[in-house]
Amino acid sequence: MKIFFAVLVFLSFTVIISCNNSIKPINSELKIPENTLAPCPESPNCFRTTQALKAAPETVQQAFLKSLSLNNAEKIEEVNISDKKLINAVFKIPIFGWLDDVVIHVDSNSSNADITFVHIKSSSREGYYDLGVNKRRVNTILKHARKEINKP
Repeated sequence: MKIFFAVLVFLSFTVIISCNNSIKPINSELKIPENTLAPCPESPNCFRTTQALKAAPETVQQAFLKSLSLNNAEKIEEVNISDKKLINAVFKIPIFGWLDDVVIHVDSNSSNADITFVHIKSSSREGYYDLGVNKRRVNTILKHARKEINKP
């Protein structure tokens, strides 16, 4: 009975959150670099994207670190930052305890100094389907990072 209730709550939460589930397209005039992160597997439990943000790489990295801490729906188990502008985070899914990996690469090799490209990948360690959890997580992280970058 508890498992049924947990699944029901999880599915309800998924439906509610999916109403606000959009990533804005990158300006078509920009030359988009190849995504530097490993491709997603064929299973639908992964989401990967590249986004262009109008800010310096250091500002973008700080905005993404802050946006990770603002994701209240999930518990962050671990965050690692490397010299190469790479952020690795591990999220623990409430109730079930599954672990999901998020990798964010802030790409400062842009031909335009005003634009920083960000490669993001969120993937589940277990299971085959994720019911859109990884895409919503990336959207939430991007939304918070954009707000942080655009603060006056």
